[in-house]
Formats: sequence, structure tokens, C-alpha cells
Amino acid sequence: MSDNANRIVFAKIGEKDYDDIKPNVEFSTMNQEAKELCINIAKNALKTTPDSHISYYKKLAKKIKFDLEKNDRGQIWNCVVGSDYGAFISFEKANMIYFRINEIYFLIFRFGAVEGLR
Repeated sequence: MSDNANRIVFAKIGEKDYDDIKPNVEFSTMNQEAKELCINIAKNALKTTPDSHISYYKKLAKKIKFDLEKNDRGQIWNCVVGSDYGAFISFEKANMIYFRINEIYFLIFRFGAVEGLR
């Protein structure tokens, strides 16, 4: 994606109040409560992460991962954020969601646990 395209995406997103945006869930194996938790954490990350261009998606993914792991102690969460990517993943049953907020896609899934912290 070119610099100009990134700036356009950020400008469009920056103009919105994320609380009012209804995400488009493309696919999920999660129950409603878990879906809402992931979406709310993603919205919070969008609100609180500065959009410093190239590292923006990486910062969003890192914040979402850490917030989910803090909330779900001992579990290993993974997060992919961006506007153009491919993925082939393994995930635990009932622990995956793929959704979009504006032009940004989020793939969040749990796979594994840290031994001794369950």
C-alpha cells in the first residue's frame, strides 16, 4: 500500500467515533460475549494507538494481544491487523474472530496456554 493510501485510511478512521461504528463480523466461532470483548478491545486500541504510519497496524495488534492476554490470564492470543493480508492459521475451537472496522481488518484467535498459569 502506498504512503498516500495509508494516509487516506488513517484520515477516514480518525474522523470517526469508534463507539458508534458497528463492526462487520466476517466469520467467528466465538460466543457473543467473547466477540464483544474482542471488538471492544480492538475499538479501544484504535482510539488509543497513535497512527504513526508504517508501524500503526503492528502497534494495534500488539495492544490487542496484550489486552486479551491480561484479561484471559495464561492463554496465548494472536492478532493480525491490516487492510491487505493473507493468513492460514490453527486456533482453538470457539476462539477465533475475523472482523472489519472501516477499512481495517482484525483476525484474533487463541491457540495454546502458558504452562502453570491456567
